[in-house]
Amino acid sequence: MKRLGIPLSSALRAPSRRVGVLALCASTTLALAACGSSTENGAASESASSSAATAEATNSTGETLTENFAGSEALAEASETAVDTEEVQTAEQLYSDVQGALAGIEPASTSTTAEDTSEEITGDTENVQATENAVESYVSAETTSQLEAAATGTALDQYLATATEYALAGWHVEGTSTVVGTPRIADADYKGQAAKILEVCLDSSHVKVLDARGNTLGAPQFTRSLNIFTLVEEGGAWKIASHDFPNNADC
Repeated sequence: MKRLGIPLSSALRAPSRRVGVLALCASTTLALAACGSSTENGAASESASSSAATAEATNSTGETLTENFAGSEALAEASETAVDTEEVQTAEQLYSDVQGALAGIEPASTSTTAEDTSEEITGDTENVQATENAVESYVSAETTSQLEAAATGTALDQYLATATEYALAGWHVEGTSTVVGTPRIADADYKGQAAKILEVCLDSSHVKVLDARGNTLGAPQFTRSLNIFTLVEEGGAWKIASHDFPNNADC
């Protein structure tokens, strides 16, 4: 299981620091919707607001940045669709379910500090068994079940790791994100299985992360961000199989 510990978008977009799927750009943005990039290219921010997914992007120095999420090429050629499209509504509901699960997290009861335990859990990203044991130790069966109902694959790993870190820190989520703008949908493949890949702009202005005392953990710098969801059908129900972000997540 990959480590997830900092705000979601940053965690996923920086593989070496995958530590927390809920708040991605800084511990203050823990809102389960990628934090927007600081936009190295001002013009890129405006074009991204129209949800223009491309297989390649360019930074302020003119360097070409290739999108590294699966299905990026197909998504770049996809047409825009309405927010009330069935697939878009399904993705929004599934992500809301994930946020709902993180809203009910109970603080872990342990004599070990959250910081020390987090290091123990994520010190060896290849030690899958240790991480799974940590989830079982600090995340309730109910929360795990809720996340398993909404996600599978790498997305489930990410959300469970986030739930573990939130439990250790005594944090929980309040509010849910909504899809805005013009989403894109394309047919995709996930580990040999037919899937749908969606690029959606999530508005998380009503989402916040609270500490054990009910205090809001800072104010997010960005409230909207492009998210890439891959959906697969499992047991007759759709689930989020992967959750990624484009190079420029502004929208």
